[in-house]
Amino acid sequence: MNCHGHDTRVRIVENYNIKCTAHIRLLNEQIIRSDAERDITDTYYIFECVNKNDDNDVDRIVCGTGAARDLLQLANITAPPIFNMLHEVGGEGGAGGAGGGNQHQDEEWDAAAKQLYNAIMILITAWNLRPGPIYNYLEEARRYRRCVPYSYRVDRINQIVHRHGTSLRDVLNQLAQNNNIRNYEFNLLEDILHNDGIVSYFEDANGRE
Repeated sequence: MNCHGHDTRVRIVENYNIKCTAHIRLLNEQIIRSDAERDITDTYYIFECVNKNDDNDVDRIVCGTGAARDLLQLANITAPPIFNMLHEVGGEGGAGGAGGGNQHQDEEWDAAAKQLYNAIMILITAWNLRPGPIYNYLEEARRYRRCVPYSYRVDRINQIVHRHGTSLRDVLNQLAQNNNIRNYEFNLLEDILHNDGIVSYFEDANGRE
């Protein structure tokens, strides 16, 4: 959805219920085209927009910091902490929502739930995934962040990776060729799958039983 200009963003907030679903630090050489009509090379935000008069009319906005701050202020909402896969200041959970407070920063996470959240965000970042089912899984991961995730929730992400013929570790290793990537572990997710007899594709594209 085009969000170029303050007046356009005012109309969006008047007609849509919006929420910020992700705030992401781009990797080296990644470029995203903003719905505010410019190229983004640093950080970007993703908003879900639901028409106030028609719940079936759902759109999305991808934009940079300037437009995002305006939308956050107009809608009086906050953004999630920035997800930053790079070794630098402001990693996962390191920075709160621009222009809308910082209520997310001190959230407590179950260790396995955090691994699941990281796995989802890695896929969104690496593959530049636009809003779809995986964002529903992301919302669930945040909602149940204090609970050990059920195996079916872990396996949904596991199967996404498997359908792409890869592993999450391979995805990270490929990104690490041009980026100083943080260390991510998925051992707790593998344990959850193995306890239910499910083959894991988090660490090995051929599967681990």
